[in-house]
Amino acid sequence: MLVPSRPRPFLRNLLSASCALLLTCLGSSAAAETLTLRGAVELARKQAPVLASARAKAQAADARASVARAPYFPTMSGSLAGSATTSRDTQAQAPPRTGVFEYVNHFVSVTGRVGVQWTIWDFGKTSNAVDAADAIHKTAALSADNTEASLVGDVATAYLNVVFLEQLRELAVATTTQREKFVLLAKALVKSQIQPAVEELRAISRLEAARRDLASREQDAQDGRTILATLLGLDPASKVSIAVPHLQDVRGEASDVSHAMQQAETNHKSLAVAKASLEQQRAEASASASKYLPTLALNLDGSYRFSQYDRTDPLINARSASATVILSGPIFDISVPNQVAASRADARQAEADLEQARRQVRSD
Repeated sequence: MLVPSRPRPFLRNLLSASCALLLTCLGSSAAAETLTLRGAVELARKQAPVLASARAKAQAADARASVARAPYFPTMSGSLAGSATTSRDTQAQAPPRTGVFEYVNHFVSVTGRVGVQWTIWDFGKTSNAVDAADAIHKTAALSADNTEASLVGDVATAYLNVVFLEQLRELAVATTTQREKFVLLAKALVKSQIQPAVEELRAISRLEAARRDLASREQDAQDGRTILATLLGLDPASKVSIAVPHLQDVRGEASDVSHAMQQAETNHKSLAVAKASLEQQRAEASASASKYLPTLALNLDGSYRFSQYDRTDPLINARSASATVILSGPIFDISVPNQVAASRADARQAEADLEQARRQVRSD
């Protein structure tokens, strides 16, 4: 009779130890999830919709700059058309005959046409439009950098605010714990008639104040975590450990007010955006004014047609080619002066915005 063998104690113990080790590793990895300041900034850069929108706007401006260069190159168009015609007609016979006779014609035709148009010279309209498009692209790129810098600043501020509020909460916890001990000590001293009963009431009152302060600190810390989680695109209810950052000491030359203002004017992203916006508006004003100028263009057209009649066997073909030089320009267009006036007004607004940005940077 065969008796099933029981698992050996060594294998059973090894399996239990392996399971325990696996659970311990999983628990430690879950508990070791810690968010650093660098990690928070990188996470915000990857998931922030405002930054993705700014970068997409810069890419669109780059594509439009390429579109603005298109008039430098010729354009070619082609067409292919086919037609079939049937006609029936009656005519009088020549004298001395009388009466009429009728005839029916069938006609098939196929025509192919190719045209090339090339702007030879437009007196700076294309170059001004290209300069304006390049300025728009530069402004959009600097605006994306400014958006990224603002996002990093917001995330860093929210992160450090959470660290500060967590430290205040821990201080409130320590204060509450200490005052709970003071209440027990006061009760013991009152019971031993070493202190009057009013001291116990004072200790209890201080404990209640500490508990109210602790509840307020916990709510502030939770609000700070919610703000940070919103910036990072995380679940506000997620429990993530926040690491205390070690910030570099920026004192020294930065403490000098004049040096700080100079550094701000040199490196501040918003000031660079304002300068690029001024260049953009000036370029757009030049592009609008160039609409008054004429355009010299060359048109090349070529066509080939072959036809087939029902009364003739051979194909009848026709070829044609033409070259045309066209000088065109606006004679009366009420929209052009209005566009020029609007562009120049936008340039003046950009100058004022630049001065305001410079003053704001110095004030900050």
